[in-house]
Amino acid sequence: MIICKPKGATLFSLGTVALICYGAGVFLLVNNSQRTEHPASFYPLLAGLLLAALLLTLRLAFGYKVILAQNGKITVKQQFLLRHRRFDLRDLLDWDEIVIKTFNGEYRQLKLHFTNGRLHISKSEYANYESLKSYVRQKSASRKARS
Repeated sequence: MIICKPKGATLFSLGTVALICYGAGVFLLVNNSQRTEHPASFYPLLAGLLLAALLLTLRLAFGYKVILAQNGKITVKQQFLLRHRRFDLRDLLDWDEIVIKTFNGEYRQLKLHFTNGRLHISKSEYANYESLKSYVRQKSASRKARS
């Protein structure tokens, strides 16, 4: 059984940035609550901070996926949405690995296209990416997309 979860470092960094944005927004509200006049940049800055924090929180909650691969099936569990999607590798139309060279190294993303949906997994966000890629390659090597 192969289990792919989001990396802890990714979750920690996004959570830290969200907490910093929430903290800065609360600080601005508390610090300026006694003033009757605010500078023109106060409300857009406050709205931007709280919007960024909210979007990061939603990204963390709704984007958290656990991917299980075993017995020719791939199961995607999204715990926050209470949703489980099951893909059978016999229903795999094609798969491809996208590699983009960056200044830090390489960004790799595995794209799986099934008859009932698609799945995208990036190496920078998920643990056990290589083992999932080798599992898909082993089970359905003939369905690799031609570039």
